[in-house]
Amino acid sequence: MRIISHSFGRSILCGLAPLLTGIAVFRVWEKTRWMPLMTAGVAIIALGVIVTVAGGVFFARDRRSQTAWNPASRARAALAVGLLVACYPTALWLTLEAAEIYTSYTVEIRNESPETLTSCRLVTTRIDEELGPIAPGESATRRLSIQTDGELRCLARTSTGTRHRILVEGYVTLNLGGDARLTFGEQGNPILERR
Repeated sequence: MRIISHSFGRSILCGLAPLLTGIAVFRVWEKTRWMPLMTAGVAIIALGVIVTVAGGVFFARDRRSQTAWNPASRARAALAVGLLVACYPTALWLTLEAAEIYTSYTVEIRNESPETLTSCRLVTTRIDEELGPIAPGESATRRLSIQTDGELRCLARTSTGTRHRILVEGYVTLNLGGDARLTFGEQGNPILERR
């Protein structure tokens, strides 16, 4: 008698494959924001439903072939069912997280100047987020959920009193996300990059 049946192995694979693939695609998309990965994520969810149903069929076959419920078979059942069921809340969480990232505006402030940014605020019509102080060589990141139309500005002040007023984005609105990196260079000059 085999320790692990083919049906049990397939049910485990049907739980692991969509779970790990979905997480990997989400993590890569989170870093790159490459739109084809978002499409791939939707396809993985659709295929994941089919694959987990197939995994349930394989699990049922495995259970039918087992003659007794001993502690080992209970542990195997818990593992298989746990993996198959875990795909659904994980897919929901990844979908909600992707929607939050996609519809919010993320700003990273890097201080590569020799001065501390004693104050560094991100300001819109309804948002006033303080990120500072930011010491030389450090950075700070904020994800903003924009609720109204307007501009996104960074208001910064250095330890020597120099003030900066930088237009990060000329138009922001509800559910229109984006990413920007604002670097205060070695001379203290701000450099804006939109991604």
